[in-house]
Amino acid sequence: LETYLNAKNGKYGLVKLLERHGESVLPEIKIVDLKDQYRKGLMRSLFSKELKDDIDQALSQNEQILIFQNRRGYSPALQCHVCDFLPQCPNCDVSLTVHNYFEELRCHYCGYRHKLPQSCPQCGTEKLNKLGFGTEKIEDEIKKVFPGAKVGRLDFDTAKTKNAYEKILYNFKSRNIDILVGTQMITKGLDFDNISIVGVLAADKILYFPDFKANERAFQLFTQVSGRAGRRAKKGKVILQTYNPMHPVIQETRDHNFKGFYIRELSERKRFLYPPFFRMIQITLKHKKADTAADAAMIMVSKLRTSLGNRVIGPTVPGISRLRGFYLQQITIKMEKDINIIQQIKSHILKVKNEILDMDGKKSTRIIVNVDP
Repeated sequence: LETYLNAKNGKYGLVKLLERHGESVLPEIKIVDLKDQYRKGLMRSLFSKELKDDIDQALSQNEQILIFQNRRGYSPALQCHVCDFLPQCPNCDVSLTVHNYFEELRCHYCGYRHKLPQSCPQCGTEKLNKLGFGTEKIEDEIKKVFPGAKVGRLDFDTAKTKNAYEKILYNFKSRNIDILVGTQMITKGLDFDNISIVGVLAADKILYFPDFKANERAFQLFTQVSGRAGRRAKKGKVILQTYNPMHPVIQETRDHNFKGFYIRELSERKRFLYPPFFRMIQITLKHKKADTAADAAMIMVSKLRTSLGNRVIGPTVPGISRLRGFYLQQITIKMEKDINIIQQIKSHILKVKNEILDMDGKKSTRIIVNVDP
């Protein structure tokens, strides 16, 4: 959004691509309401009736399919059916992700690994539920629902090296893979002539994220992955599965309506004082003791507010309150786009930062200042 606004204002050159190359046309994007599908009993595993029927038809015509899910692993969490025990990472405030292939629980933030338990370590029951789904589980479910299809998976687990990545793409290009499941790695840069169907299984997982740029990233991802379908003469089709079909980003993606998305999102940014109308600074404080991090954050906010007033927001505990053994606190500063004000605020932040790091008991605090995060 910010880059496009700068281009519209003449800061950058603006080049518009209004047509696809050659004979290819934009794909049809179909929104499927998952609430309605579950209520009517039309879901088959993770696939709506619409998506399953389209995949069956594509396979019968020897066409290929992409399935997008922006989460690797088998499932995001493991939960005991009896006592609700949920294995957590000892270093981060997140649940461990199940990786069936490796028979491990893994943290995707710090790399911690633990052998996949066969019974609950807290109560001993063997009833353990794998909650949610990632690319690994989707691959398994496709083999059950479409037993005749050749399935491949492209994510960080299967394509850790350049050779492994290229081998998967070569097999897909050679049509040794009918259905390719993947994370963001499949959303851009791929040009295959035989992809007729693209499925997004859980659009809501990308939309509902605590970040003011979440809608922009979602629109980008949906548009990019949709662009993999129908890249030659035959028109492709994209199925977006969602629990909120009326969400504006979903609607704008369906209509290929970048202009509408741009106008709506820009007005929201302006209303709530976000970039590109205001500048932002995000300050993150880290410490191995939660109390020390919270105390340092309160002192910093108090000192900043004396001269910056209500420009200072926080401190707040982020969605993930601990990463790699460090407890986190965040402070946000919104500033007018005035170079003199910005320079004064930056100088004041550095002064306050140094004052805190000179205090007894606070010297080991890590303070990271991120301008325009």
